[in-house]
Amino acid sequence: MFRGTLPYEFYQLLGYWKKTISYTKTSFQQSEKLSFGKHSNQYLKLYSPSTPDPAKPLLIYYHGGGWIFGKPEVFIKKASLFTSLGYQVVMPCYRKVPRFHADDIIEDAKLMLKKVIELSNEGVIHNIKKIILGGVSAGANLTALIYFRKEIHEWAGITQDQFIAMFMYAPPLDLEKMRKTPVLYRYAGARDSKRFYNTSPINFIQDSHPIPILCTHGKKDALVQFAASQTFRNQYRKLYPDLLSYHELESGTHLDAASWAHTDNEMRKQLVSWLKSVS
Repeated sequence: MFRGTLPYEFYQLLGYWKKTISYTKTSFQQSEKLSFGKHSNQYLKLYSPSTPDPAKPLLIYYHGGGWIFGKPEVFIKKASLFTSLGYQVVMPCYRKVPRFHADDIIEDAKLMLKKVIELSNEGVIHNIKKIILGGVSAGANLTALIYFRKEIHEWAGITQDQFIAMFMYAPPLDLEKMRKTPVLYRYAGARDSKRFYNTSPINFIQDSHPIPILCTHGKKDALVQFAASQTFRNQYRKLYPDLLSYHELESGTHLDAASWAHTDNEMRKQLVSWLKSVS
């Protein structure tokens, strides 16, 4: 069973989920499900440090799961890491493939941002003047779309300059470089369709406000092909050569790129250091 193959990724999956969902002692406050729609997956969870710092940026983090599965509560270890650094963390849920597709999930992103503004107006969220976006895998795709497709955040009443930084792991940023699969087809549609174009973040970076970006991807990723972030890296560096911190994991798989969530490894140290530098 070789790295860079689907069987190897699935072999890793059981151990990854066991580490991800294992009990972790937490010292933060968490909200109930805060709904922004009628569907059971249209909600967000808000995690706050025990003693919040109102000056800290808000961190919005999108979980992965291939646009098919996952929910914020499963990734509580990530919330714990971020709140330990002083951040309030919004972790959205969203409707999933195969019943729903990208247009529905992007609508959820708009509604989520509108809910964030509402919570800010109520004094529940302390700082939306500075927002850091983050995500892994499918969540990184959604994170990038929220930032680069201005009509998404502007619909909710947020301007692009409110986002101050973004981090992404194993991100599908150029969908043309992705392997053809039924899941990708259901999510983004046919490759010559408008939905496919609109769901590929690389198509929207030319007119973006420059922000620092941290991106890490494994060269042996069998689920999100390495080239799907490599082309983004090349284009963003042409525009803003000093703002992209891009790390290649030479023999890293898809799940290796997400291991910082449950392991105090070099990636976690890089992320923590980077967050401090952009905050």
